[in-house]
Amino acid sequence: MMKKLVTVVAVATLLGGCGLYEETPNEDEKTEEAADQQQTEVTFSLQESNRFAQVSALNDETLKLLSDRVTAGDEQAMGEEGEVSMLFSGTYLEAEEQLYGVFLITNRTDKAMTNLRFRMTMSESETEVPFVQEDIYLGSQAFGTLEQDAAMPVYVEMSTDLRGDLDSYDFGQAIVELSNLHYEQPEQAEDAEGEADNPFPDGFTPGYHPQYTLSVQHEQQLRQDIEDGNVPELELVIPPVIQNNPQSAEIKELLTDKLLNPAKGLSIEEDMTLHWTGVTAEDPDGSLSTLFLVTNRTGQDKENFSLTMNFFDSEGESILEAHELQFSAEEYGVLPDQGLMPVFVEIPSDRASVLTNILDGHADPDYSIVSFQ
Repeated sequence: MMKKLVTVVAVATLLGGCGLYEETPNEDEKTEEAADQQQTEVTFSLQESNRFAQVSALNDETLKLLSDRVTAGDEQAMGEEGEVSMLFSGTYLEAEEQLYGVFLITNRTDKAMTNLRFRMTMSESETEVPFVQEDIYLGSQAFGTLEQDAAMPVYVEMSTDLRGDLDSYDFGQAIVELSNLHYEQPEQAEDAEGEADNPFPDGFTPGYHPQYTLSVQHEQQLRQDIEDGNVPELELVIPPVIQNNPQSAEIKELLTDKLLNPAKGLSIEEDMTLHWTGVTAEDPDGSLSTLFLVTNRTGQDKENFSLTMNFFDSEGESILEAHELQFSAEEYGVLPDQGLMPVFVEIPSDRASVLTNILDGHADPDYSIVSFQ
């Protein structure tokens, strides 16, 4: 059985189940049964990467399968008492010509675990040579914490050549074994807070939802391309309004590859994009202006055009909201197709503190073009 990777916006909420009994046990049986249930009760939880991908048991068939198995007290889904164990769900996802087996990891120890590292093998039987052997990493930022008596999904990238092998297994049929388990307890991870959290350490296969994994990998590749200068060739156009500025020479000196390459790398084919440089200047009247780069890859030269933009901080505080920029031919000339142009945008005095908060590193910028014409 195979599930295709989809992106769905939904509230990540899990529904619990309950049991029905046809006969009424006596009090001793009730007490014994309650004790057994208390010992073996396992809860199903999402990864942090599931929340990033906006998938849950409500909108994802594989997560619903895992949740239902755990909620129903499926013996295989419960794992082994006192151990961390893993089983194959019988399903896999495909994304960007890559294949991800979906597993269920269960913690039946008395410790909560995060930043897990372990070797996982998968074979047809205990006597067969494993056809999958991976060193897996589940980091605190992207995976979260595997609480005691909890079960969570794990996604393992595999060779597409294994599609036929995976198709032959249903839930829990393959032999999956863990070894060389290393982990931190949540309080240890909190003590180390502030250190760079690398969700993809060298030598390990990440166990996150494919949408998260691919998103991070694309971002890392983009950053590397920008650093290496492997970006689209765009023509830098200095508009008349900057050419005629008394500080024109200083502004041009700022426009090096270090400033331009991110705008080029983040530009989008057949679209106009906006990139904030972080450069901010104080005008003679004491007001602040900040430098953006506008890129044009629409396939058409732009003259006498306008765009509407939003500029917020990561906390949702607005700096500019539905702010219109006018690019008259007199002040800005022509922005050719495959070109980029610097533009200083004045910041309202009552919003300057929000911009300063970003410049001081207390928040991240969030900006976009709403429309252009």
